[in-house]
This record gives sequence, structure tokens and C-alpha cells, in this order.
Amino acid sequence: GVRNTYLGSVLLSVANLLAVLAVTPLMDKLGRRFLLLVSSIGMGVCCMLLTVMFNAMDHAQQSQAQNSWGILVVVCMVAYVIFFECGLGPIPWLIVAEFTPIEYRGSMISSSQVVNYGCNTIIAATTVSLLRGLGAFGFAPFGCVCLVGACLIYFYIPETKQKNTKQIISEMDATYYH
Repeated sequence: GVRNTYLGSVLLSVANLLAVLAVTPLMDKLGRRFLLLVSSIGMGVCCMLLTVMFNAMDHAQQSQAQNSWGILVVVCMVAYVIFFECGLGPIPWLIVAEFTPIEYRGSMISSSQVVNYGCNTIIAATTVSLLRGLGAFGFAPFGCVCLVGACLIYFYIPETKQKNTKQIISEMDATYYH
């Protein structure tokens, strides 16, 4: 694996930057909904793979086998960051504005960011305890949340690509403008 935490941090940061640069022009080509689905499913799969890999590392007998699994863990974490930045990272900041009528936009964007940072705080506050308590299965709950999120996106989030706010809201609630 990567024993140098600085190198691991740099790898994740570079993956983060490259993914953001790559996805920005794709939002209008592929659509926000599609990218959100790819992101949440990809992140869920990465969490499940991390669970499998950590279990394999726990049962590996030789340090060479553990080292090989460690490298795969880093690759999987980089993939997780890339999937995050391809959808769930940037798109929620954009899509809330697209869903919201102009007269409520400021309040809705502010409220969505309070929820966003509140959830980030909960994750930061509970992750260490969760990983300690569940051991090698510590990433499974995160994967489950991502996959449930994919279902919610599939059933409830309309595509906003090349649509104005009025079109989007009319699709979500046909009675809003009447």
C-alpha cells in the first residue's frame, strides 16, 4: 500500500482536481441526472469494494499480500474521489438553483448548504467511530447510503440539462405556475 500519507493525500487531491476539470464540460453534454447516477452508483460500488478489500487484508497471511491489497485500496479510494467529483461533488451546488423559482432561490440555496455542511459534520464526527466499531465493514454503510441515493435520484430527480427553471418546475409540479 501507500505508507506515505502525504503521497496518498496528494494522489487523492490530484484525482479530485482532474475529475472536476473533466466533468465541468460534461454536465451540459451528458446531463446532471446521468452524472448523479453514475457518481452515486460508482461511489457505492467503491465502498463495497473497499469492504471486500479490507476483509481480504485482515485475512491475508503474508505482508506481501497485505501490501498488494493496500495498493488496491488506494486505487479504489482514488476511484471513489473521481466518482464523487463527477456528480455528487459539484452538481448539488448547481441543481438546487435550477430547481428553484427565482423568488425563493437565495433561501433555498442557503438552506441546501446548511443541510450539506450539516451532513458533512455528521460524517466527519461519526466516521472514526463507525470504522472502529465495524472494522473491515466500516465502509459498507456509506456504500448502502450511496446506492439508496442512486435509487432516489433515479425516481425523483428530473434531468435539468438544457431546460429553464420554469420547465423543470412544471415537470416536477404541473400546478405550480397555474
